[in-house]
Amino acid sequence: QLEKLIQVNADREVRLKRFSVSTKKLSAEKTDLMQKVQELEEAVKAANYEGMQKTKTIEDLVDEYSRVVEELQTMEITKDLMVSELSTEKQELTSRVNDYKDKLAFLTESAD
Repeated sequence: QLEKLIQVNADREVRLKRFSVSTKKLSAEKTDLMQKVQELEEAVKAANYEGMQKTKTIEDLVDEYSRVVEELQTMEITKDLMVSELSTEKQELTSRVNDYKDKLAFLTESAD
């Protein structure tokens, strides 16, 4: 059973590494979105406030800016939840492995 738990823990480590890759991908996407936000902010600053068409353009840019910010917040929340879940699983497995190691050590001592 200890070997099985060690294997499960190793599998969790692989998942954590994959998660790290996913996190890096999310970080790259976040960087891209931040660049888009910056471009949108610059476009809003540069927009001419004359006429209804100009106002509509600004409203569209503000809506897009809000959508991008909301998307970034959702990505952060998702990442935080995934990190928390994997951390909890790792702690539980580590605790179980340590319990089994202690039991194995006790049984080994008892057998002697």
